[in-house]
Amino acid sequence: MCHAATHIFFGLPIRTWSLVPAADAWPKLVKTLPFFDLITLRIFNGTLRAPRKEDAGPSAVERVPIEVWDVVKHKLVDLELQDANDQFMRDIGVNDWSCWGSGLRRPGKSLAGSALPPFWTDICGEAEPCDMCMDDLLSWACDIWSDKRLKRLETLLKTFKLCVPTDRPVLRRDESLMDLQSATYVALLTPKGACITLETNCGYDGPDEQRVTQIDFKMMRKTARGARQRFLRLIRLLHLEPLQIETMVSKKLASGGQNEIVLRQRTFTVLPVNEAQPKWLMLTDLVTDW
Repeated sequence: MCHAATHIFFGLPIRTWSLVPAADAWPKLVKTLPFFDLITLRIFNGTLRAPRKEDAGPSAVERVPIEVWDVVKHKLVDLELQDANDQFMRDIGVNDWSCWGSGLRRPGKSLAGSALPPFWTDICGEAEPCDMCMDDLLSWACDIWSDKRLKRLETLLKTFKLCVPTDRPVLRRDESLMDLQSATYVALLTPKGACITLETNCGYDGPDEQRVTQIDFKMMRKTARGARQRFLRLIRLLHLEPLQIETMVSKKLASGGQNEIVLRQRTFTVLPVNEAQPKWLMLTDLVTDW
């Protein structure tokens, strides 16, 4: 049985491995970040007050510039992401014979001022996981957005009125089973009818199926107006990696030389946050269930 799903949404691709620890760290961050928002608001309004001695000037807390609070907030997020990153490595069960288990793991890095580095640079010294580490990663990475982890991601994105249109990451090569540099699309959470998913099945013994729908372009334009700030706020707050994807198409003959196979290779480029630009996209997933 073959299954096809076409998604039409307003969004952009983000490095999967920057979303994973962000989703895992969010339950802790969501409890502490409002404190910094309150501090910022009171500084702007001139209402920040802290205990002080009688007839003394502003307290030490009141004299802290807002820029310093921003740095503290950034560092807090940074530390929580690093903790989630380390916990993730333990969860995937990298064994005692891997670089992680043998103590070859690189020392923890400060993530401040940059997006979260790919997690495998902390496990393995190679650009791609070595044979010793690959066995533990393969089965897990093939199902990166498991039900539990996908629910965490959806909880995070819903806070920003965003969603994930499909849980299937985009790989750099069509023929790959897994890709540690994959991308996951994040989309605008929209009113019913503004984002569309069409699904159809095709069985060997059954007729082909077709699905047709009407698109309300006026609703699409209205929905996306001013939505870019939601994406930028998410990316900046959690140090995510927005991507630009360029696709190259190549063709080769299948075994036997009868049919031509179309293969796609994609190049992922990390964009500066201010260059991240969500847009209306159409993405089709094709899955074969043997």
